[in-house]
Amino acid sequence: MSAARTRVLGLLLLLSGAFVVAEVVTASAWTGPAYSWTGTVISELGRTDCGGGGAVPACSPWHGVINAMMLAQGVRVVLAVAVGLPLLRGAAGRLGVLTAGAALVYGAGIAGVGLAPLSDAAVAGSPEALRHGVAALLAIGGGVLVLVLLAATLRRDHPGAALLAAVLAVAGTAGGAGFAVLPDLQGLTERVAVYTPIAWQVVVGSVLLVVPARAASRRGPRAVAAP
Repeated sequence: MSAARTRVLGLLLLLSGAFVVAEVVTASAWTGPAYSWTGTVISELGRTDCGGGGAVPACSPWHGVINAMMLAQGVRVVLAVAVGLPLLRGAAGRLGVLTAGAALVYGAGIAGVGLAPLSDAAVAGSPEALRHGVAALLAIGGGVLVLVLLAATLRRDHPGAALLAAVLAVAGTAGGAGFAVLPDLQGLTERVAVYTPIAWQVVVGSVLLVVPARAASRRGPRAVAAP
């Protein structure tokens, strides 16, 4: 890919970290009992009405921040796939295309969580709960699956990125398993699963932004080819 395209891809990947910023901002306005980063799931930050069932409602009046960020992150993933598809196809052909498809599912899941947030209407068995649950599954499970596929796709041409993806895929899988068996730590275990693909994107995005600049400084201002 050209240096310019590489930088655009790097920026799109790096922006995945904005999700954590949106979490912090939304949680800072939390009302009721203090928000627990280890015990409360991410989706509660996006709750559109004050739930909890107690005398003191628990919610964030800034829920629109995290829900809008989820939608924006879904769009960002689609753009990153469009920009990075030549890299994936060049690295592994059909496997690279499969990886891109899984990434699109992952992005759709993230956007879906923002479009179908938790609310008092999203009770067990309701259409609202089903939409939210499916979107969350695609976002969390899809993110870990993308890491697995990236580890296979990039192992030959980009072994460092592939190794990082493999290690994070193991961590993400452990987080997903912990979510199912450790109900008191669902906030923590869910975040392990959610943050692993974000961590990969931030690290690789940073590298993609730095490497072309270093190459250009070595080759001179006319350098346009990415390493």
